[in-house]
Amino acid sequence: MNSIAFIAIDSLLGLLFLASAYALWKSLRGVIPQALSVSDEAFMARFEEDAKKNLFWKALFRFYHGEIEYAVFFRRRLGRVLYRSHIMLLRLDNWVFAKYNRVRSAGGESGTGESEEEE
Repeated sequence: MNSIAFIAIDSLLGLLFLASAYALWKSLRGVIPQALSVSDEAFMARFEEDAKKNLFWKALFRFYHGEIEYAVFFRRRLGRVLYRSHIMLLRLDNWVFAKYNRVRSAGGESGTGESEEEE
């Protein structure tokens, strides 16, 4: 691609950004005054209702939180995932190196990249 194509793509992406920012502003323009007009008492009442609805889930998490430390649990899981990915990358590297050696040996001496000096 040449530089004109990059300029055109950048211009289109800039226009897309401006259009989406305008649409966001237009959709929030009417909502913000309504949100500011809500009284604190109504907000706190709604917050308490939602807290009562989620009480069941909090009880489940409290049960698990007492037995398992989440930070330690997730750190161990992350360690296992990283270790397994490390082993898989080493196996992939070994496989690529073995494939390279097979291709090199099948090509004979011309595949080594050395200059031919038979004079």
